[in-house]
Amino acid sequence: MNIISLLVLCLAPACQEGWRDTHRVHLRNGNFIDGRLEQVGEKEILFRWSPTAVMRIKVMDIRGDGIEEIKIRTLHSEPKKVPIREIPPPVKEGPIPIVEVPTREGPARPQTEIDKLLARLMSQPDMTYELLVKEVRALGPDGARAMIAELPAMDAQRTNLALVALDQMRDLQIEREIAGLLDSKRADLRMAACNLLSNRGATGSLRSILALFRDPSPQVRAAALMAVPVFGDPTTLEPIANLAVDTDPAVRARAFRSAEELSARVSGDNDLAQRWLSLAGRGPSGALAEFAMSLGRLAERATEGFPSDEVRTRLVEMLNDRDAGARAAAAYSLSALKPADPSADAILAVFNSEGDPKVLVSMCDSLGRLKIHRCIEPLIEKLREDSKEIKMAAQRALEKVTGNTELGSEQEKWKEWFDKSKGKNP
Repeated sequence: MNIISLLVLCLAPACQEGWRDTHRVHLRNGNFIDGRLEQVGEKEILFRWSPTAVMRIKVMDIRGDGIEEIKIRTLHSEPKKVPIREIPPPVKEGPIPIVEVPTREGPARPQTEIDKLLARLMSQPDMTYELLVKEVRALGPDGARAMIAELPAMDAQRTNLALVALDQMRDLQIEREIAGLLDSKRADLRMAACNLLSNRGATGSLRSILALFRDPSPQVRAAALMAVPVFGDPTTLEPIANLAVDTDPAVRARAFRSAEELSARVSGDNDLAQRWLSLAGRGPSGALAEFAMSLGRLAERATEGFPSDEVRTRLVEMLNDRDAGARAAAAYSLSALKPADPSADAILAVFNSEGDPKVLVSMCDSLGRLKIHRCIEPLIEKLREDSKEIKMAAQRALEKVTGNTELGSEQEKWKEWFDKSKGKNP
């Protein structure tokens, strides 16, 4: 579905009773903006993110699936007001003392011309990141640095606007200032710094980003994992792989993707497979299935030196694991290993004793991929199953192994065909 169609679909539910027409736009740089879609065009949308501010966002800057509607409950009555303290006695009239508000850097300082310009730009109701880029670029690196310095004090929507603008100014030498955001108290700024630095290919910041692998926020750890492979440094493969046993499932999933991505770039599949073999079983519940699937993907593109025997042994062990997800993943991944016969033997050894329908479906699909003649009769027997999913999986496998697509899922027809062709390889 193209982005314009997706936007139209997102606008439709806004008129339903009980829905507040609030939307979230996810940008390609990892940020998002909340507000309301005002107008949809072929190349840009108008997006209201405050009662007085409308932003123009280019369609090319929006993630492919990056529009979602946020359902907000409408308040039908004013909240009850409860006093929390007695009214203090009136204060005697007199001159109001001026108190200087300290900042993290020290006392409040006079606004510079850059500060004043940024304040004016960021308060414009029709501000767009294109205009912000134009004005800030005219100030040169000092303007961009001043905007970065103001980020910790900005609200979320202005932060997103500024970050999008910064990402459009990759030619300015401001990597050091962006890297300073990696130590920010705000998790969203630490995440954004990872994205900005990776988009710039700022290799000097790699070690600082790696330090975020220990960040308390799962979202920041995932952002760091997404950024690191871009640098193409093979020494980072092991630190990335180590997060495959993270307690957060989203971080684990990102670790597997990032490790495989970097491994493909630096020809490190053999080393990564060995790392998975050492880590499999150490992670939380559910992680073993992810290890099995990743081992299968690495086996699909295996080259000389790939530890096929060790991988097969570990996957066969998983066929008897208590976790059904691990058994299903192991069965499917076995079909990626060559030669095919040992994998088929391992699956057939537990084929009839397996009771979980999802695992049986995975086993049937694996046998279909292996295309071993002696799997035909066991697959025909699975056509007796009451489960529609198992019968369909067995049929798919039989059609792949035999090349016969005319018999459907009727067991008697397959038995008759098999008896006539027994002893002959299809």
